[in-house]
Amino acid sequence: MKKIPRIEELMTPFNHTIQASKSVKQAKSYMYQHDISHLPVIEDGEFVGVVTDQDIKLAQAVVDADHFDEKHRVGELCLSEPYVIPSTARADKILSEMGQKGLDCALIMKNDKLVGLFTATDACRFFLKFLVSQLGSDDVDKDGGA
Repeated sequence: MKKIPRIEELMTPFNHTIQASKSVKQAKSYMYQHDISHLPVIEDGEFVGVVTDQDIKLAQAVVDADHFDEKHRVGELCLSEPYVIPSTARADKILSEMGQKGLDCALIMKNDKLVGLFTATDACRFFLKFLVSQLGSDDVDKDGGA
């Protein structure tokens, strides 16, 4: 009998964070350097949100300010109340919660430490793998597209 996987089997291993007091410029540089699009934000040792490259682009498009990257802090832009879950949580429960709340990211914790992220992109990869395992891969090209 097949079992629903735990989220730790589907997540992207990840341990990057940034302080809420850091500048947007520092966040952009860090994200570029590590080739990531989601960055958990911490303040006083607690997760306060997640900032994405899209959050930064949107804020820059709406705010007409000189030196935006230096003037604004990551904590101002981050999605507050991040979705934090244990690594042993069942994937179906996480997918349901993310879908119902329109979330694109979950922070995965193990022993009070960040060990990974589960994003909408991870969910798409998992779903593709599931479809191929159930229906075959005749129509899927090498890049995973149709």
